[in-house]
Amino acid sequence: MLLEPLGYGLIQIAVVLAAVAAGAYFSMRGPHHQRLLRQALGLLTGVAVALSLVDLSAVDSIATSLRFLLPQTLVALVVMQGFECTDRRSARVSLACSAMLTAYAAGIRVDERLVVWLAVSLAGLTIGSHAVAHIDRRPPAATGRSGRTNRRLVVTRAVAVVGAASAVLAVLAVVRVPEGPAQLTLPSWLQEYRPTPSDGELVAADGSPLLGGAAPGGSRSGAGAGGYPGFSPTMDTSLRGALGDEVVLRVRAPYADFWRGQTFTQFDGRVWRVDEATGELTEGPDHDVRLAPGDVSTKGDDQFIQTFYAEVDLPNIVFAASRADRVLLAAPMWARPDGALRAQVVIPAGSAYTVVSQRSGATADGLRAEGDISQLASPIEFVYTPASTTDRTRALAEELAGGASSTYDVILAIQAWLRTHVTYNLEAPVPPSDVDAVDHFLFESQQGFCEQIASATAMLLRSLGIPARIATGYVPSERDEVAGVWISRASDAHAWVEVRFPNFGWIAFDPTAAVPLAGEATRTTIGGDLAKAVAGLIGDHIAVVLTSLLLVAAITVVGKLVVGWWRRRRRGRWGVLQDRFVSAALQRGAPLHAPNARLADVFDQRAAQELAATLDASAFAAEWADDDTSYHRALDAISELERSA
Repeated sequence: MLLEPLGYGLIQIAVVLAAVAAGAYFSMRGPHHQRLLRQALGLLTGVAVALSLVDLSAVDSIATSLRFLLPQTLVALVVMQGFECTDRRSARVSLACSAMLTAYAAGIRVDERLVVWLAVSLAGLTIGSHAVAHIDRRPPAATGRSGRTNRRLVVTRAVAVVGAASAVLAVLAVVRVPEGPAQLTLPSWLQEYRPTPSDGELVAADGSPLLGGAAPGGSRSGAGAGGYPGFSPTMDTSLRGALGDEVVLRVRAPYADFWRGQTFTQFDGRVWRVDEATGELTEGPDHDVRLAPGDVSTKGDDQFIQTFYAEVDLPNIVFAASRADRVLLAAPMWARPDGALRAQVVIPAGSAYTVVSQRSGATADGLRAEGDISQLASPIEFVYTPASTTDRTRALAEELAGGASSTYDVILAIQAWLRTHVTYNLEAPVPPSDVDAVDHFLFESQQGFCEQIASATAMLLRSLGIPARIATGYVPSERDEVAGVWISRASDAHAWVEVRFPNFGWIAFDPTAAVPLAGEATRTTIGGDLAKAVAGLIGDHIAVVLTSLLLVAAITVVGKLVVGWWRRRRRGRWGVLQDRFVSAALQRGAPLHAPNARLADVFDQRAAQELAATLDASAFAAEWADDDTSYHRALDAISELERSA
């Protein structure tokens, strides 16, 4: 559970498992009278495990020590402690160390197998804790054979378990998902350092330069997973194709957001182009990012922490929520004037980096209060429309804006029109080369994909003098409530429009992506996420869940029957009578470790004294001869004593 996400292979994992098994063996069957020898073996084994796991060359800061030194040291300590598990106290220490490792692993694992690992780990910790807490001889209330007492005990325990679980869920139901990552520091590491060949240039995931432009045949080509064209220096609105369903990013963050990678400002009626300015270079690993032109600072009001886990090889695009204020990435990075971020390395699968962004605090009421921003002076590049923009495109923009008192309402009107009149279709017809792509999309095909929808939105807004641009990146399509991460697949590569508001800066809008405004996003609670995860797991696998429950019940019943049969067989019929006699006496208040004669006194019956004598004789008398008559007489006597108890 812990070593796999840290990047260790089967050999290292096998070494650790062998060391744990050796510790268990020497604790149970080793030379307990040779304590120093056992401790020496534990120390040597722990050191060997540490040497096989720790890479001191990777430790160059506190952040890297928490990933490449602390968990490895904890594993070595657990291995050494395993050689000392000779009593209950040391076993409790081992359980505590195991619980610590489980919590650490749950903090760094973000894959879909986390829920299975957690279930297995919690089951193991529960069984171990029960074994450590188990006492050799139970008190009277727990050992009596009275059906009424046993039923009362079962009910009491069930009520206690349900009450404790309800109390925990009640607390978790009001505890919000943490704003930061579930680790001691803001995570950042590169699985492999692969520098890019040139400063500030966009490269593909394999490090090769991108030339931009359309690929032959009108297929998608680009830097991202599946060749999404929005991750290139240019984005042709006529390119289309399937991107696949593989997981590209897992993002630990309290809110969903647009994970922006690129912005495009220049449009010629068909192709968008990025700004050529590279921006400011910082060396890292802790990058302070200046506020990009057009954004409004909200620093100190609402920080938004995101940790990105790359599941596939990614280009040198640093995906982030808008208004990045700080980036933890162990490589040089360019902060571009358009707000986009590019590293001087590609981001290999298995890497992670953290971004701290400023939330805009935008709400519907706040944006509506901005009024008509088309009346304000805006940089020409954000309101420019190409010569190919048709009169009917401008007329449609005027029609949709008619009667609206604010730019925000105009945006809503455009989005509503697009939802009604346009069909999302990856197989939409490609516009002819001699026509305006937006005009063809709006009035001819009325079918398209996110690039065309965003382009049409941007051009309708620019036709009204509203500053707009295109952004590309990923949107989260689902949430793993157990791992606490948002999941973006290759098919979630997306393009949307950003509008510049005077008091909020660039705000993202899209009629096809359900991402709330920053000021209206709410954090879920831990209890709510867990309940949703459990409900989803049961709903998706109801047959497996029911079959598992029936199987567990059957195994439990069969196990009790087999254990009971084996116990009776090992004890013999007189041994079973002895156990029943002790249980009945304890039920009447007899001392825990009293001999049979003392146990018989609590019944105040001559038959009890005779039974005690018979049981003693069956166990200790050398001349004892077992016969059915004596056994059935003793059986009748113990049955009568149990009824009186």
